[in-house]
Amino acid sequence: MPPSARDEEFLSDRLRTICPMTGSASFARSEHTAAAARARLDEVAASATAVEASQRNLLAGVIELWPSSAWLAAGATSAKRWLLTYTHCSEQEAHRLERLAGLCHRHPALADAVLAGELSMARAQTLGSAANPDREPWLADSLDAFLRLAERGC
Repeated sequence: MPPSARDEEFLSDRLRTICPMTGSASFARSEHTAAAARARLDEVAASATAVEASQRNLLAGVIELWPSSAWLAAGATSAKRWLLTYTHCSEQEAHRLERLAGLCHRHPALADAVLAGELSMARAQTLGSAANPDREPWLADSLDAFLRLAERGC
């Protein structure tokens, strides 16, 4: 590795000999390198936040269209089929969005929490996975408790 590239590298020789994974910024070769790594990590975190916001916006649109089954007008038999045909969603992502939109449509408090960012889509999906038709009434009764737990970071 050329010396100039080595100076800008995040890992110290000590850390490199331990394992190929990155560790604490205290192992950085220089304060400048550690600051640059922290700045880049902040940029990546901001990108993740933007992705989550975009997913919530997409979910909001599907929830809004849910009562009318608007995808039928486009020739799709379901929200999932429409997402697969007209977006770049994977099969798994389209299924996840369809299931979560239906759950949010039936439970407005859940929709409000997810769309406001108070409950992550991942946590809402976890709830949705547990809420099959037999257990969904239980979810409605327990939703307030789940939202309080989410507020506390549980």
